Amino acid sequence: MEQSGALHWLREANQNIAEAVKDVKHVQRNLVRYVNSDNTEIRSAYNRLRVCIGSIIREIEDLRQTDMESHDPLSLDELNAVVTAVNAELNEELSNLIREGRITPEMGTSLLNDSNYAHDVSLNLIKASQTLFVVPESEPTEDSLEPALADAAG
Repeated sequence: MEQSGALHWLREANQNIAEAVKDVKHVQRNLVRYVNSDNTEIRSAYNRLRVCIGSIIREIEDLRQTDMESHDPLSLDELNAVVTAVNAELNEELSNLIREGRITPEMGTSLLNDSNYAHDVSLNLIKASQTLFVVPESEPTEDSLEPALADAAG
């Protein structure tokens, strides 16, 4: 039971990382295309996506390097809230770019899809971090496994 619980936590983190990698793959094609575009608006928006993902990775790395006993699990929740707020800002900016004709509808569609993928990348990385950093190093008990088992069944 103890090994099964530990394996469950690692499998969950692995799944979140795999999903993040898949989402990055989706973003990559348009990112390469538009980051070199003559349209400064679309180039700026895609650069912003890159900065957002990079910032999340940097924040997670900073958290990873902190002393685990002084680690505040709420910091990952705060990071999650920041990611959601940045995504909402980007969607608002996207609407303005399309409405004002500063990007084409095709560019807008690509950016909308890719901003959602970038949002998912960030959330999946945060979920993996929560699983790896917040779960105590001690062996899981049946009480600690109960929510995970209910999620798996449900």
